[in-house]
Amino acid sequence: MRHQILAAVLAAATLIGTGVAPARAEMTLRQYQPYLRRGHALPVSIRDYVEGLGTGYVWANAYQIARKRPPIFCSSQLKPRGGDYVALLDEQITRHTGVRTPYAADTALAMILLDALVKEYPCKDEPTH
Repeated sequence: MRHQILAAVLAAATLIGTGVAPARAEMTLRQYQPYLRRGHALPVSIRDYVEGLGTGYVWANAYQIARKRPPIFCSSQLKPRGGDYVALLDEQITRHTGVRTPYAADTALAMILLDALVKEYPCKDEPTH
């Protein structure tokens, strides 16, 4: 059930993040690597994409909580510390602490950001990695 929810969230977040692009247009680590750690110097389209992914995850999390289902991550904040999903994504990539260490070049940014949110805001009843 959780995998179905995450798949739906990923598709929705991709659509939100890209505006009009289909879900198959998700950005990979390979595509993002040249922009890693540029922060505010990122092209607006990439910053908007990452921010859209983060916003999609926050809404999906709120949806889970409103329906008394386990949240994807646990935080009372609506944005990551510092209010910047790009910084959280960059930190996660730099730490190389994904399911696959280091992340494969074809890993979707959406998956890396989800990994970052779950690690940054773990739920107390969930084991941490």
